[in-house]
Amino acid sequence: MSICYFKSQRDFLTHPDVNIQQKYIVGSPDTAEFFYIIKATIKVSKDIYTLIVQHYRGYDDELYTELWYKNDKVDRYKKPAIIHIYNNQDKELHHYENGELVNIESGSL
Repeated sequence: MSICYFKSQRDFLTHPDVNIQQKYIVGSPDTAEFFYIIKATIKVSKDIYTLIVQHYRGYDDELYTELWYKNDKVDRYKKPAIIHIYNNQDKELHHYENGELVNIESGSL
Protein backbone atom coordinates (compact mmCIF):
# COMPACT_ATOMS: atom_id res chain seq x y z
CA MET A 1 0.00 0.00 0.00
CA SER A 2 1.23 3.45 -0.82
CA ILE A 3 0.36 6.72 0.76
CA CYS A 4 1.61 10.13 -0.08
CA TYR A 5 0.55 13.12 1.91
CA PHE A 6 1.30 16.79 1.74
CA LYS A 7 1.44 19.07 4.75
CA SER A 8 0.62 22.11 2.66
CA GLN A 9 -0.88 23.05 -0.65
CA ARG A 10 2.52 24.31 -1.78
CA ASP A 11 4.05 20.87 -1.13
CA PHE A 12 1.32 19.36 -3.29
CA LEU A 13 1.61 21.86 -6.13
CA THR A 14 5.41 21.71 -6.30
CA HIS A 15 5.92 17.98 -5.82
CA PRO A 16 7.87 16.47 -8.76
CA ASP A 17 5.47 13.52 -9.08
CA VAL A 18 2.39 15.76 -9.31
CA ASN A 19 1.45 16.86 -12.81
CA ILE A 20 -1.04 19.73 -12.75
CA GLN A 21 -3.32 19.40 -15.77
CA GLN A 22 -5.82 22.16 -15.06
CA LYS A 23 -6.25 24.86 -12.47
CA TYR A 24 -9.15 27.25 -12.70
CA ILE A 25 -11.24 29.53 -10.54
CA VAL A 26 -14.99 29.28 -10.20
CA GLY A 27 -17.00 31.87 -8.31
CA SER A 28 -15.46 33.81 -5.47
CA PRO A 29 -13.82 32.96 -2.13
CA ASP A 30 -16.48 35.14 -0.51
CA THR A 31 -19.31 32.87 -1.60
CA ALA A 32 -20.19 29.24 -0.97
CA GLU A 33 -19.07 28.35 -4.49
CA PHE A 34 -15.87 26.52 -5.31
CA PHE A 35 -13.13 29.08 -5.66
CA TYR A 36 -10.51 26.95 -7.26
CA ILE A 37 -10.27 23.47 -8.61
CA ILE A 38 -7.09 21.58 -9.41
CA LYS A 39 -7.04 18.54 -11.67
CA ALA A 40 -3.81 16.60 -11.49
CA THR A 41 -2.23 13.23 -11.92
CA ILE A 42 0.13 11.82 -9.35
CA LYS A 43 2.55 8.95 -9.52
CA VAL A 44 2.54 6.79 -6.41
CA SER A 45 5.04 3.95 -6.60
CA LYS A 46 4.43 2.55 -10.09
CA ASP A 47 0.80 3.65 -10.36
CA ILE A 48 -0.56 6.91 -11.71
CA TYR A 49 -3.84 8.29 -10.36
CA THR A 50 -6.02 11.13 -11.49
CA LEU A 51 -7.39 13.31 -8.75
CA ILE A 52 -9.30 16.52 -8.32
CA VAL A 53 -8.74 18.78 -5.33
CA GLN A 54 -11.39 21.42 -4.70
CA HIS A 55 -11.12 24.24 -2.20
CA TYR A 56 -14.29 26.08 -1.30
CA ARG A 57 -16.13 27.99 1.39
CA GLY A 58 -19.09 26.08 2.76
CA TYR A 59 -22.47 27.43 3.76
CA ASP A 60 -21.24 27.35 7.37
CA ASP A 61 -18.60 29.89 6.26
CA GLU A 62 -15.76 27.43 6.90
CA LEU A 63 -13.07 26.72 4.32
CA TYR A 64 -13.01 23.13 3.09
CA THR A 65 -10.72 21.00 1.01
CA GLU A 66 -12.31 18.12 -0.84
CA LEU A 67 -10.32 15.43 -2.58
CA TRP A 68 -11.85 13.31 -5.32
CA TYR A 69 -9.93 10.21 -6.33
CA LYS A 70 -10.94 8.07 -9.29
CA ASN A 71 -14.38 9.75 -9.25
CA ASP A 72 -15.01 8.65 -5.66
CA LYS A 73 -14.99 11.11 -2.80
CA VAL A 74 -12.26 10.12 -0.38
CA ASP A 75 -12.36 12.75 2.30
CA ARG A 76 -13.66 16.17 3.25
CA TYR A 77 -11.99 18.13 5.96
CA LYS A 78 -11.56 21.63 7.27
CA LYS A 79 -8.38 23.55 6.64
CA PRO A 80 -5.61 23.43 7.60
CA ALA A 81 -5.56 19.96 6.15
CA ILE A 82 -3.19 17.30 4.98
CA ILE A 83 -3.98 16.45 1.39
CA HIS A 84 -3.50 12.74 1.01
CA ILE A 85 -3.89 10.12 -1.69
CA TYR A 86 -3.74 6.43 -1.02
CA ASN A 87 -4.36 2.98 -2.44
CA ASN A 88 -7.35 1.60 -0.59
CA GLN A 89 -7.65 -2.17 -0.63
CA ASP A 90 -10.40 -2.43 1.98
CA LYS A 91 -7.98 -1.46 4.73
CA GLU A 92 -8.19 1.66 6.84
CA LEU A 93 -4.89 3.45 6.47
CA HIS A 94 -5.62 6.47 8.63
CA HIS A 95 -8.25 7.91 10.89
CA TYR A 96 -9.11 11.18 12.55
CA GLU A 97 -10.08 12.00 16.10
CA ASN A 98 -11.40 15.47 16.82
CA GLY A 99 -10.23 16.54 13.39
CA GLU A 100 -6.64 15.42 14.03
CA LEU A 101 -4.86 12.69 12.13
CA VAL A 102 -3.83 10.19 14.79
CA ASN A 103 -2.61 7.20 12.82
CA ILE A 104 -1.20 6.76 9.35
CA GLU A 105 0.60 3.84 7.80
CA SER A 106 3.84 5.12 6.36
CA GLY A 107 4.58 4.89 2.69
CA SER A 108 6.79 6.52 0.15
CA LEU A 109 6.59 7.67 -3.42
